[in-house]
Amino acid sequence: LIFLKSISSINCNSRQLVANCLVRASRYEDAKVFLEKAVQDSPSNFDAVFALGAFRLRQTLSLKNIPLKSAVFSSADKKFACAQLLEAAKIDPHRAGPFALLGYWYEVQNVIKRSIGCYSKALAINPTHPVAGRGLLRVLPLEKARTLCEIAASTISPINGWAWRGLGRISFIEDEDDTVASSLFQEALRCRDIESPKGEYLSFFFLDPRNSYEISNFDDINRSNGVTCN
Repeated sequence: LIFLKSISSINCNSRQLVANCLVRASRYEDAKVFLEKAVQDSPSNFDAVFALGAFRLRQTLSLKNIPLKSAVFSSADKKFACAQLLEAAKIDPHRAGPFALLGYWYEVQNVIKRSIGCYSKALAINPTHPVAGRGLLRVLPLEKARTLCEIAASTISPINGWAWRGLGRISFIEDEDDTVASSLFQEALRCRDIESPKGEYLSFFFLDPRNSYEISNFDDINRSNGVTCN
């Protein structure tokens, strides 16, 4: 039994790696098949379940703006993505990713109260999570985001540039302190999620889902950063 579980785990990981390559080659239908088979191999594997949920959510959002000729997605994909993310959160409730993407999902549906709840849960687990942090900065009044930005900025991380940038905006707009704002913006530029976001996992979800121009011009990044966890 242990041997069979080990084989299933190896198959699952291999399928995820193949799916990454297929996404980079714009073979989205094939990538979807491999991700689904990875979940079939190991239905309790967090990475496999989360990767499939993230992939389906991302492609459903992209489909509204990008003519992906090589992909066919039904109207049920969005609900399926939500179900996968909920399952990932159930498998490992101590990982921030599923809650961050559920926040994004609810933001897309304009269910802001639930979106705030999910983003907040993600930041309670990981104070620097770049998807959740950016999400709360979009859905909360700027002044109410001050504390979460301060907590994230005080945490040593290469991907908390969103927090420094948020504090810079607060200093510039709310405090009217140009000198401090300039210093904070410079700190943001030193962070990986600001300086070079394309290589970051889940960087598609750094985008404002209401900005169709950003979404529709994300295709190159969409291929470059794959679908599975780093």
